[in-house]
Amino acid sequence: MNNQAYYELYRRSSIGLSLTDTLDDLINEGRIEPQLAMKILANFDRAITEVLADKVKARLNFKVHGHLVLSWPDMSKLLANTGLNKGPPGYVPLL
Repeated sequence: MNNQAYYELYRRSSIGLSLTDTLDDLINEGRIEPQLAMKILANFDRAITEVLADKVKARLNFKVHGHLVLSWPDMSKLLANTGLNKGPPGYVPLL
């Protein structure tokens, strides 16, 4: 077995969430041990990554450019500095 680390990205997919919920139920009912559930999730991570890499042919790439706004005063500065305000110079709209 390959020792490659697999990302847990697909655990938040609908099938990943269903698997996690089912495993939680089985643990709570005492039908499986938590260690077994962790092994099942690790196997899921490996399998879903390999299958999607092999079967999916479409790819999507995109770039995002933007500013992180931390507070309302920062938003006012951003609007004033980018010219997105709709008034005379120095005007900062109230949001």
